[in-house]
Amino acid sequence: MTEILLEAVNALATNADRQPEIITTRARTTIFNEMLSRPKNIIMHAQKMLLFLLFQCIVLNFSSNKAFAETVIKMSPQGSIQTLTAARNRIRTLRAQSKIADGEKIRVVIQGGLYVLQEPFVLAPQDSGTIKAPVVYEAAPGATPVISGGRHITSGWKVRKDGFWSTHIRAVAV
Repeated sequence: MTEILLEAVNALATNADRQPEIITTRARTTIFNEMLSRPKNIIMHAQKMLLFLLFQCIVLNFSSNKAFAETVIKMSPQGSIQTLTAARNRIRTLRAQSKIADGEKIRVVIQGGLYVLQEPFVLAPQDSGTIKAPVVYEAAPGATPVISGGRHITSGWKVRKDGFWSTHIRAVAV
């Protein structure tokens, strides 16, 4: 505000046919007081500046939020989302409810622990992202999630004549 007033004081001290004068302290005080007695010009200038700054803040905020917008879904063995299928279904639900904007990045952050697949994890075209708005499944920083589709087979093992072990599993037998 002081710089604006100083500019105005110097502008008032300049005439069209001569260079800016060196303004004494007393003259500067007189001009400053005269300007304050006419606050309309100062207020209008300040209002214009504030509107410009407000506009800039809104534009920058809007564009930066759009550029960095993302939805984060946390998956954990103890959380409300405990499986890859539940995370995928949560994304589908949010998209169906229009709670994820177009162009918004989606991250599924998987905490450490053991995740046992009871069935294959299937992703369809609707589960895809884009280059600018990818869907990313990632381990949480420092975490080591283990996703296993294996099953413990603890009974029925026999050693065959060739030295290999074998067993019969009814659930997958053909």
